Amino acid sequence: MKNYVKIVGGVVTESRIESAPYKDWPEAPIHVSAGWTFDGTNWADPGAAEKEQLAFYQDALDGGYVDQITGVKLKTTTKAQSAFTSLITMIQEGLSLGAITNDTQQTIWDYDNQPVQLTTLQVRQLMFRYGLHCKAFFDNYAP
Repeated sequence: MKNYVKIVGGVVTESRIESAPYKDWPEAPIHVSAGWTFDGTNWADPGAAEKEQLAFYQDALDGGYVDQITGVKLKTTTKAQSAFTSLITMIQEGLSLGAITNDTQQTIWDYDNQPVQLTTLQVRQLMFRYGLHCKAFFDNYAP
């Protein structure tokens, strides 16, 4: 069985696995399917650039964020960002209710899941810088 493809304007529009040549379609590597391009010599996977971008994006997320002022390293995964968003929401609510002050000690968890003690004000400042970092990252690199 071989893969035969229909090419229109250098782009594969259909592929068929057949035991004998199919119409006047050229033979292609078995993994080539609709969307691939062919320049007469080379086959190109349309998702290769996207896969490369996703790998870069994932590597950058896995690397985390190191705050230049506190030295604290934080995860930048979407799960971590969600947790930090919840934290800042709770801090804002605590401040508005008078339950905490900017001097109240808070515990956050760093990149290595180690507790870090900061004042509420330090956490708020850290989260602001962290948020700016995440926004710039997603504005520039998110797929």
